[in-house]
Amino acid sequence: MSKVITAAKQAWSAKDQITRNIWLAGLGAYDKGYESASNTMTKSHSIFDELVERGRKLEADTTKTISFQKDKLASASQNATNALQGKVQSAVSNLTHIDANTFDNIIDKIEQIEIALADAKTEQQNVTATEEVIGKVELAVTNKPATVTAEITTAVEKVTEAVTEITTQVTPVIVKPVVTEVVGKVAVVKPHTKKVTNRRVKKNVAKKK
Repeated sequence: MSKVITAAKQAWSAKDQITRNIWLAGLGAYDKGYESASNTMTKSHSIFDELVERGRKLEADTTKTISFQKDKLASASQNATNALQGKVQSAVSNLTHIDANTFDNIIDKIEQIEIALADAKTEQQNVTATEEVIGKVELAVTNKPATVTAEITTAVEKVTEAVTEITTQVTPVIVKPVVTEVVGKVAVVKPHTKKVTNRRVKKNVAKKK
């Protein structure tokens, strides 16, 4: 009986040991997997940082190369432009017997003349506009007194006609002296009005000139 119990205890103990070993194996597998993942992540970070650094270096080298090629191209273009300008100036000098400095001075003078002509044209337009305004003012000054003269003359003529009509309707003996006096005054005022208005017109025109 004791042997059976001992065997049972040993079997149970072996079972517990197997279960524990399985548990420990699982923990070991988990730890190994975690360590492997951690190493992989660390390695990935290292690879990523290395790629970033290589990319930064490649970008700097590319920018430097592009800048160098750009400067080289600009220098070549400037040299070609200078050579072409030199040939053109040489051809112009051979044809016109004028050196480059004299030719540049001529171009500057032509530009100055063009500017002066444009300014003169603008000034002439302003003068023309001023003359038109002066002409309109003179016309207005001349026509206005003439209009006033015509109105005064018409009024005087109407007064004369009214006085004459009254003379024919009222007793001649009573009205004749008064009418004669009024007609005489009107006759005196009429030419005097014309002289005054004409004199004012001439005076205004003379002042404007």
